[in-house]
Amino acid sequence: MKIIKQENSKLLPRIDIIAEVSHVDKRTPSSAEVREELSKTLKVDKDLILVDHVYSEFGAGVSKIIAYVYDSKENMERIIKKSKKQKEAEAKAAEEAKKKAQEEAKAKEEAAKAEAEAKAAAEEAPKEEEKVEENGEE
Repeated sequence: MKIIKQENSKLLPRIDIIAEVSHVDKRTPSSAEVREELSKTLKVDKDLILVDHVYSEFGAGVSKIIAYVYDSKENMERIIKKSKKQKEAEAKAAEEAKKKAQEEAKAKEEAAKAEAEAKAAAEEAPKEEEKVEENGEE
């Protein structure tokens, strides 16, 4: 991998990278492979790298890469727009978590109610025995 251009972005907390990778007689590298290679080359965490695009020309065996290296995970999440699928997946996960929490709360409430009923029944049982004993003594 050869880094052609590396400059700090003036507006965003990231480094803009333009690189070139040679892959003669091989397939075009995936974004994950490019991210791994950039991580090794730049000595940064691969989770802070966003590969924007891999441009390849037919038969050339060389691809041009545009990538961004963010300074922190928080900045990366704040800047990058989420796709519709990601937003829907997050909404679905939040909804499932809410349903699960409601079910757990309902189960706890039912358990507390059952425990209260059992306690009330346990208190009434001795009273009935006392009545039986009182009736037997008379």
